[in-house]
Amino acid sequence: MALELSTVGVRRTQNGGSRGRNGFRVITNNFAITLDKASVFYHYDEIEPVQTVRRNFQVIERLQLKHSDKFNPRGAYDGRKNLYMSHHFGDHFTEDDVFGNEERQSNNPISVRLVCVNTINSSVLDYYLSGQTNITPDGINYLTAMNIVTRMGAIMKFGRAADGSATSNSKSIYLHRDSVDIGGGLEAWRGYRPSVRPGFGCLYLNLGVTVGVVYQAGDLISLCLQWLKAERGAHHVNVADLAHLDTPTFGKLNKFLRHLKVITNHRKSAPNAIHKLTQKNADSYTFEKDGQLVSISQYYSTTYGKRLRYPNLPCVVFARDIVLPLELLDVVPGQLLQKSKGVKPDQTRKMMDFAKQNPDVRLRNVKNGFSELNFEDNDYTRNSKISIDPRIHSTEAHMLQAPRLQYRNSRVDPLEGKWNVTKQTLFGPKTVRAWGAAIFDGSRPAEVADFMRALARDMAALGMTVPTKDAPITSFAPEGDTPKNLFDFARAVSNNWHLGEAPDLIICVLPERADAVRNDIKRFGDIAHGIATQIVVGRKMKDNMRRDRPGNQYNNNVALKINSKLGGENWVAHADSVALLKRAPTLVMGADVSHPAPGSTGPSVAAVVCSVSGPCTQYTAECRVQDAREETIIDLAEMVKTLIYRTPQSWGPNIKQILFFRDGLSEGQFDAVMGYERDAIKASLMEIYRGSPPKLTYIVVGKRHHMRMFPENPRHGDKSGNCKSGTVVDTEVCNPYMQDYYLLSHAGLLGTSRPSHYSVLHDENGLSAEQLQSTSYALCHIYARATRSVSIPAPVYYADKVASRFAFHFAEQGDLEVDSTMSEEQKTEHFKSRFKAIHQKNLTRMYWM
Repeated sequence: MALELSTVGVRRTQNGGSRGRNGFRVITNNFAITLDKASVFYHYDEIEPVQTVRRNFQVIERLQLKHSDKFNPRGAYDGRKNLYMSHHFGDHFTEDDVFGNEERQSNNPISVRLVCVNTINSSVLDYYLSGQTNITPDGINYLTAMNIVTRMGAIMKFGRAADGSATSNSKSIYLHRDSVDIGGGLEAWRGYRPSVRPGFGCLYLNLGVTVGVVYQAGDLISLCLQWLKAERGAHHVNVADLAHLDTPTFGKLNKFLRHLKVITNHRKSAPNAIHKLTQKNADSYTFEKDGQLVSISQYYSTTYGKRLRYPNLPCVVFARDIVLPLELLDVVPGQLLQKSKGVKPDQTRKMMDFAKQNPDVRLRNVKNGFSELNFEDNDYTRNSKISIDPRIHSTEAHMLQAPRLQYRNSRVDPLEGKWNVTKQTLFGPKTVRAWGAAIFDGSRPAEVADFMRALARDMAALGMTVPTKDAPITSFAPEGDTPKNLFDFARAVSNNWHLGEAPDLIICVLPERADAVRNDIKRFGDIAHGIATQIVVGRKMKDNMRRDRPGNQYNNNVALKINSKLGGENWVAHADSVALLKRAPTLVMGADVSHPAPGSTGPSVAAVVCSVSGPCTQYTAECRVQDAREETIIDLAEMVKTLIYRTPQSWGPNIKQILFFRDGLSEGQFDAVMGYERDAIKASLMEIYRGSPPKLTYIVVGKRHHMRMFPENPRHGDKSGNCKSGTVVDTEVCNPYMQDYYLLSHAGLLGTSRPSHYSVLHDENGLSAEQLQSTSYALCHIYARATRSVSIPAPVYYADKVASRFAFHFAEQGDLEVDSTMSEEQKTEHFKSRFKAIHQKNLTRMYWM
């Protein structure tokens, strides 16, 4: 398991951005590592056979105990194919039967073959940590070894707890004592994710606080009942329900239980993994014994004198066709749910709520975790001559100045990432000529009419032009033919306002959970007819009207979305705040790829947005279907050409520089993905601009990392206890060679804020750290539907939203279903043939708002 680090990237030309009088220190969740120059790792590979991570750890642990003369001190193992030793015991080693006859869990002996493939010492990092060269393959291998060694002591102490008090995978340790029930037979366990990261001049142990999803221990029937309760959204289920599952539900339960390890409760047994359920119950499942057919119920009655309480329930099938009744099985504690099985939205919400910790609590958790997991003094780190400072690390930071925002007749200076739109005139307000409201939640038309009048009042206060007379309002059944109903209603709205074309806007009032109706509405407006639709939730609308007053926040937020969808600009960053964007005609692009949910057969969808105005506040979008879980944007060259050709003729041909912000890449994907995408962009630019194409800067914006920062001095924090919006860390704990920085661009709300990690992988524009950071921060303030700065630049946010709406591009839900026997190429062609393009009217409008 190689560490995810990149060997590409723009070299630092300075040690971070400008300090001035804004320099201060923040605490990070890092601990400094000191390496002995004599630290050497011997890398053994080709460990076979590869089984589950948990079983692999058991195999290697038993191997090292069995041959303690060779494995002394013991090596650190990654759970898969890599073993790192602090001493050399030969180039080859083979053990044909690790456990022997008495300890085997099966008749098949487990053999292990080790081959020494490399010898590496800490000197391979010297030039990299000093910033003189980028990291080498040997350097990545050494850091991989460091990660495994530093985790090994904690994993061996906590990760294999037989009593279920803790569990682990190859990267994280989870503790049962800090857990919560999230329903459906699952629990969320809080834990720690240690990783070794390079910094300026040294390595750091980063200790992230993480959450894992674990099966509830106990009897298997109870687990099945909890799962069924969540599946049906029911308050109560009983055991009899398990005997009468329909085929789809039975299949889902089968998937949920597959590979789960259980033990028998009527006699002692080793854990065994469930292969599948059988729809035959204990009364009807028969087998031959002593020349006669007997049922499972009869077998347990005659052999063990045990009468089954639930003989009508499905049975469980194990390897070698062993079949046991549900009621005789207990779940082995501490088993992590496989990611491929996924969790339900309400379980995700509960897990996210549990994961949130205020900064002071999280910081205390990090400190306690470091002590409890004993990173600085265990056999593995000691034998590898690694010393970890137990004092949590503070690093230098500085504060960016918030961009000044320009409205039509005024300017606003955000304070700690927030500002107020009340009493402002939007920079580019639009006109609504014809509009109406369609009710799908049973709200009374009079209630909706009151809301429409209040909304029109507040839209007008922001500078938009809205009809003064009441808009038409009609109610529809949510289970009706929504596309036809909306088509007829749109025609009636146009006639009401004597408009010879489709109306500008339809407000749709929905219940809180109405995915099918929402999909139909967006497909109707975005894809089929080019009519802006704005969904409001009936309950929230009514709550808002109970405390209605001019310029209330709810109405203003709805108005901001509507103005953006109609092609308006809500505000722009003042020219003084975005000097980089003003020095030459600039295009800003954002890109992301969304992937299907675990277990889904759907496609991945790539989305790219591109600015179409000088202030870089209006964007056009293009999205394409591609192979499932393909992270590289395969059609990027064509997408970039399409987007640039949509820019105004007064603007597009004169572009001199392009800032391309890419979301969703892990560091291990930088090399391959950036290389392909950079070349694709440059090829399209050469085709469009011939001899003098715009210069390209390619920046990855990452959120899936575990770096956190905490104010060392309370005056550098906000009311939530987080660091203030605009805090930047770009030294010490950052990449020693590549230009990167951590920017906390949003104000804290709940829990501990996560900064975004910006990595500059390609830069033809020669941008300084100050230019990159200030421009990134400014772009976080132009997200058009929020009067607060967001965590990532607006174009990246927009690309994410466009990609997540891919289901609207398919006419029927069945278009997203494919035969599992189809090849990946066939599946992709199926999706491409059914993918419907966005309506022509929406090509240069931000319809996704």
